[in-house]
Amino acid sequence: MLIPGTVLQSRYRIIRQIGGGGQALVYLTEDANLGDLRAIKELTHDPNASPQERQAAYDQFQREARVLARLNHPHLARVWDHFRVGDNAYLVMDYIDGQTLQDILDQTAGFLPEAAVLRWGGQLCDVLDYLHRQHPPIIFRDLKPSNVMLDRSDTVKLIDFGIVRLFQPGKKTDTLRMGTIGYAPPEQYEGQGQTDARSDIYSLGAMLHHLLTKRDPTQYPPFSFNTVPSRSLNPAVSPHVEAAITKALAYDRVHRFQSASEMKRALAGAPAPTPTVTIPRPAARRRIELRWPLLGLAVFLVVLMWFLMGRGEPGPPPTPTVASAVVLATNTAVPMPTPTAAPMRTPEPPTPTKPLPTVEPTRELVWEKDGSVMVHVPAGEFLMGSGEAEVDTAFESCQQTFGDCKREWFESELPQHQVDLGGFWINKAEVTNAQYRNCVEAGACRAPTTCDWGDPTYSDSSKTDHPVVCVSWQDAKTYCEWAGKQLPTEAEWEKAARGTDGRKYPWGDDFDGSKVNFCDVNCEFDWKDSGADDGYQRTAPVGSYPEGASPHGTLDMAGNVWEWCQDWYDADYYVISPQRDPQGPSSGDYRVVRGGSWYVYETYVRADSRNCSAPDGRVSTFGFRCVSQSP
Repeated sequence: MLIPGTVLQSRYRIIRQIGGGGQALVYLTEDANLGDLRAIKELTHDPNASPQERQAAYDQFQREARVLARLNHPHLARVWDHFRVGDNAYLVMDYIDGQTLQDILDQTAGFLPEAAVLRWGGQLCDVLDYLHRQHPPIIFRDLKPSNVMLDRSDTVKLIDFGIVRLFQPGKKTDTLRMGTIGYAPPEQYEGQGQTDARSDIYSLGAMLHHLLTKRDPTQYPPFSFNTVPSRSLNPAVSPHVEAAITKALAYDRVHRFQSASEMKRALAGAPAPTPTVTIPRPAARRRIELRWPLLGLAVFLVVLMWFLMGRGEPGPPPTPTVASAVVLATNTAVPMPTPTAAPMRTPEPPTPTKPLPTVEPTRELVWEKDGSVMVHVPAGEFLMGSGEAEVDTAFESCQQTFGDCKREWFESELPQHQVDLGGFWINKAEVTNAQYRNCVEAGACRAPTTCDWGDPTYSDSSKTDHPVVCVSWQDAKTYCEWAGKQLPTEAEWEKAARGTDGRKYPWGDDFDGSKVNFCDVNCEFDWKDSGADDGYQRTAPVGSYPEGASPHGTLDMAGNVWEWCQDWYDADYYVISPQRDPQGPSSGDYRVVRGGSWYVYETYVRADSRNCSAPDGRVSTFGFRCVSQSP
């Protein structure tokens, strides 16, 4: 323990001890160089620890220093310096003049005002969202009232990053299961997998429950919140707040909020549309820097509350063994193999609003393994992404529909750039229930008879020609590999959807609700377009909108169901994407989905609209198609 007056590094004069516990003590110090007050955290030497334990403690301390040194957020204490003296290590950070939320709880006789708790909770959602959007995501893992400071301006600050960890895709469990019993989620110390962003959401729910009810979760059996809803202890808690806390505290992480921003919205009482797809909110696109971009998490306003985050990296797809195929013809009409499917034909060129480039006649073939019709997309360059004007238009459309949108939600589409791809073959339409059944009956695929949200159509005999839904990214990947193909990269998908000229929709630049299955007059949701009628309430048979075909002859690239792509998602990937055959980031938490679905409005069926979702979720708006590099 340091005594007052001790000077470290010929700079930091110790004033007094202000906190600490375990292996760490915290001191108030004066920075002689700058004349400011700082807090110094000291990791003390344990004489009874083994050399291995001592090194582990130092390594953990150094990890905290490295993580904090690169962060900059109003709800985090800024790190100024870190060093080692003898057997002890030191971390210099902002001194926060205030109290912990635990101090405030202890000093308050009655219940804390809900408005104050929600204000703090909203700020904590903001900082957790910031941490979870780092690359790789940062998981706090020890959120509790004693680790949150409130300064004199009523601003919360997260402190004590002693057990912070970086999310590692592909890692199944955490090596160290630390935290505080009562606040820590089941997966943090029961070996149920690696902690992720939803683990912090559980802890935030536990802390908000404690702040509003004064029921200290450390004094009761873990995971027992369902026996004491917050309103049963404090009737002043609003019903929507109780509902949000209950959801955050779900035992199974797949039933919690999937992002901190989603939880913030629920706590604020904002109406959340019936969920369909989790689209994590992207970070605001930064100016191009030399630093590696942060992992962006895109959030669509109609966010799916039940959708899943990943439990591990599925791994790169193996090089497929290409199945033999029968080339039928060039520029000829070919019916889909499912008997009840709408007939396929090469459509007449759409009426353009700008000159369209010359596209080679559509080449088609039937893939022998699964009977799917494939079309050829020739090698060459195309325009990928959106320009600033297109992003402005998308944002304005969202505002007109919902009135509570942010431009940054669409900035992952920036910048528009040239991409050069080799030629490839892609399914003309989405994989149908009938085609997927062949894989199931071959013993290679899982039958999609259950959904995390919505209803599967796989077992409905009247929908054999509808796109298969309730399939995860891995389910889709397995099918494509069984068929001797693979999932398309995001670049392949977009080129197949929009051709080479940067058009907004597969058919051109003007929206036409008769050429796409989206949320029209038949849709049961508030954002429906009552002026359009696409003929279906939910999924439509594949190929039902031949006039909505892309220049390459692909169908249903807009609407019907979101389509899984091979790539991991990064909101800033376009900033660093290579021009030639981009494959997406090397890792991530979310996989790219493209094209929109029957559930969304026109902005999200644009060919340049980027979204993503956790790879292990199965919902009734997700399907896929496959590609191959050779016939």
